[in-house]
Amino acid sequence: MKREGRLSGFLYGATCLLFGAFSILLASKTLPGASMGEIDPLSAVIAIASFAVSLWFGRHAARSLQIQESNLTEAATRLSDAVLQLELPQRDLLIGGSARRIDIIFRCRREAGIEASNHAAYCRLEGIFEFFEETESKRLVITGDPGAGKTVTALTLLLGLLARRTEGQPVPVRFSMSSWDTHQPLVDWLVSRLERDYRVRRRTAQALVATRRVMPILDGLDEMDADGTAPGRRRAAQALRQLNLYQDANGHAPLILTCRSAHYNAVVGSHLRLEHAAHLQALKVTSRHASTYITRRSTNPGRWTQVLRHITESPLSPLARSLTNPWRLNLAASIYEHRDPVTSAYVHNPRELMSASLNTQEAIRDHLLGLFLPIAATQHWKRSTVYSPDHVHVWLATLAAYLEHNSTGNRRIGDRSLSSTDITLHELWPLGGYRTPRFLHAVLSLITWISLNVVMASLSLEFDTVEALSYIAMNLFGVCLIIMIYRDYWPTPRDFDLRQLRSHRARLKVALLMALGSLCMAFGMHVLGTPGLGVEVSVPIGSAIGLISGLMIHRREVGVEPRDPIRADHIFGLSAGLLLGVSFGVPSSLVVSPPSLGISAGLALGFCLGVQLATAGVRYFMLLLSTRRRSGRWLPWRLGRFLDWACRAGLLRTAGAAYQFRHRELQDWFAEHSSP
Repeated sequence: MKREGRLSGFLYGATCLLFGAFSILLASKTLPGASMGEIDPLSAVIAIASFAVSLWFGRHAARSLQIQESNLTEAATRLSDAVLQLELPQRDLLIGGSARRIDIIFRCRREAGIEASNHAAYCRLEGIFEFFEETESKRLVITGDPGAGKTVTALTLLLGLLARRTEGQPVPVRFSMSSWDTHQPLVDWLVSRLERDYRVRRRTAQALVATRRVMPILDGLDEMDADGTAPGRRRAAQALRQLNLYQDANGHAPLILTCRSAHYNAVVGSHLRLEHAAHLQALKVTSRHASTYITRRSTNPGRWTQVLRHITESPLSPLARSLTNPWRLNLAASIYEHRDPVTSAYVHNPRELMSASLNTQEAIRDHLLGLFLPIAATQHWKRSTVYSPDHVHVWLATLAAYLEHNSTGNRRIGDRSLSSTDITLHELWPLGGYRTPRFLHAVLSLITWISLNVVMASLSLEFDTVEALSYIAMNLFGVCLIIMIYRDYWPTPRDFDLRQLRSHRARLKVALLMALGSLCMAFGMHVLGTPGLGVEVSVPIGSAIGLISGLMIHRREVGVEPRDPIRADHIFGLSAGLLLGVSFGVPSSLVVSPPSLGISAGLALGFCLGVQLATAGVRYFMLLLSTRRRSGRWLPWRLGRFLDWACRAGLLRTAGAAYQFRHRELQDWFAEHSSP
């Protein structure tokens, strides 16, 4: 750490010296006729040294603020509240909005080296928390068939742990494993997910993970690899190796892992498993338990008499096998208990499941999912005129096809693997094409940069050599900026954090940055000899730049909705652009004629710079521009609002800052059925 600090200090000092040397050289070139009386060499040296020292102390003031860790106990409490606020509705959504839960039974598969005071062979969902508490290692693997209730079990454990959590205990946080590129260390990935999903500051997230105040609940080991992936290239195997190295002071650190049974058994077959972990395998729902669940949930159990008799008398029939799956059982109950919002009459009759055409489990699956979409699309009747079932089908099929393509192709862009389950708005741009959104983004930046040149030229009455060189340098910088925008695969949403002004250190940092910005702008305008624009303009715009730099952050320390990062980035770009435009336009109106020219130039400048600053928001807009009806990848203009509606309708769910399909089977069905 000391070596890194010395190297950082050396590099920063060298940067200050180089900047000072460049300033002296530039001044000597631009002021060739100055005499000794006009420029005092000693004063110039002192001024440049003072400038370098101010940079040094400004940098250390900012660094000291970043290094200052908030109280980890309070940070853990805030994280706990955010997780509870996010995951409680998700659990309610997955169990179908009913207070009745399916009684899932687990087989306790004992692993070598795992001890528990309870040696029962089976465990119920209601007793899952007690089982986990009795496991000495606090490491658990939950497996089962697709739709067996693994995620519901993980959420039940998470909420139980949160309810019983005391100060100092770790906060259980659910992470979707499909987004983990296993070339990235586990700890770094957890930190990045806390940043993205819960807006925890990076240093706070690092401290929480390093002190093991976060208990990872890793959902979907099976979603890391497509079917048929060669054993040597499976990310799941690499993930298990890293999880086995995840330790705390007492040995292996607590965590919970979910995976489909077939995938986990395949990994175990290669002599690899999660070490020192208990193993619960979710069993199929018995006909008796299915009948009990439907009878208790239904307001008119008599409507189900024939179906319940059939699954009891013919337990090997396709219908009985389908209803032993908790996901499909819950789906069937939701569909056939649904009532018309106007007449209150039942929309469908359970006897439809007895149809001769539904003679396979796949046919029953397609039948249930085909009925579920219209019900979900119309149950929020106030929105029914906005989102027709056909439009909902097409839009969700577009998203599902994109996720399926990521899954089968193991796609990577830049340093990231594209997720096969997560729909993150500010990371969704590849759906519009590998190049198209980035190209459109670069074109818009080019247009705004040309407009910026026009604005600056309108304020200059004459061009001398120095000013011509300054315009050339500015445009070279613009070209570099446009290239960087095109090559920036993953723009980061930005936001203003006004809360940090409560801290004396933060206010000092902002004041230093504002003073530093003013000095830099005044020095630059003096050296470049910009005609007519001096201290009146340089000080306000330099102060504005310093204020924006001091308040700008990439994350907020609060769990938020998936749409908030894009909203925050839009607000940041507009606010920063407006602030820069006003700080430039108002002073310019005092030194140019007519004054309206300065105001207009300021507003135009603010818009141009706002577009350049809101990179994540602009990239998202380019995605929407690339997914119009004729593109073959049609999405609604107000995509975020639609995805929120889909969550309320029970089609999607949220996982941190991402949307996900409610169930992987639902996602696969939409991918297979691209049109209504």
